[in-house]
Formats: sequence, structure tokens, C-alpha cells
Amino acid sequence: MQSTAWAKDLRVTADGSDVVSHVGAALLRMLADRAGLTSALSAGLARRGRYPTYDRGRVLVDLTVMIADGGEAICDIDTLRHQGEVFGPVASAATCWRALDEVDAVRLRRIHAARAKVRARVWALLGQVPSARAAISALVWSCSTSTRRC
Repeated sequence: MQSTAWAKDLRVTADGSDVVSHVGAALLRMLADRAGLTSALSAGLARRGRYPTYDRGRVLVDLTVMIADGGEAICDIDTLRHQGEVFGPVASAATCWRALDEVDAVRLRRIHAARAKVRARVWALLGQVPSARAAISALVWSCSTSTRRC
């Protein structure tokens, strides 16, 4: 995992100077890196004798960040790619397609295992699973006022 120079001394302020577009995406990517998700995915997706230019764990994390940032198609990865000063190197849409195409049943199990391992580690660091009462309340309200069945 490569970190960009600005990320080493990152501070979040509300003063409006040195504003970075999509900073929430950058923070999400950093969280995945620091929680160990990127490296766990990288280890799970590594293939003997193959050394792709872009680490597959990084590619999956970048795709996830792209979706969380509002991306709707693989080509939306360019939003991250065009901000190299913030995100560093980001795989092309073609590389993203190749990385996704490589995910077979074995690698899918490895992805699930990596996520479970990191999730357990983060929850242990937090001491407990944080509650989500507001989200649950909103879902219950939505279901009770909607004509659809939830």
C-alpha cells in the first residue's frame, strides 16, 4: 500500500483552505488501509507466480470507495484516478474489469474471510459493535409508512 505525502499529516478542519474534492472518499480509503482490509484482501487475492501492476486488494478497495462516493459504473473509477495527488496511483477501468473477472468461488471465499477477520479486529478495538438506532428507526418508519412490504 502506498500512501500519498499529504496523508501522513492529515487533519480535518472546517476553515475552507486547501479544500480537497472527494475528501470523504480519501478518508474511507485510508480507513480501509489502516484497519487492515486492503492488506487482507491483497493477501487473499494473491496468485503464485503472478505480479500484476495493480495489487488486487487495492483495486477492490478503490472500487468500493468509488461506489461509496457515488460511482455507478466501473468507468467512474476515473474520479479517483484524476486526483492522483490525493489517491496516488489508481487502476484503470480495464484493470478493474480484469480484477473483478479474476474473482472465482475460491477468491470470493477469501474475500469473505478477509472481511470477517478485519471486521472482528475493528469490533474488538471498539470494545463493542456500535449501535445504529437511528438507521433502524428510519428503516422501521419507512417500512410502516410504505405500501411495500419490508
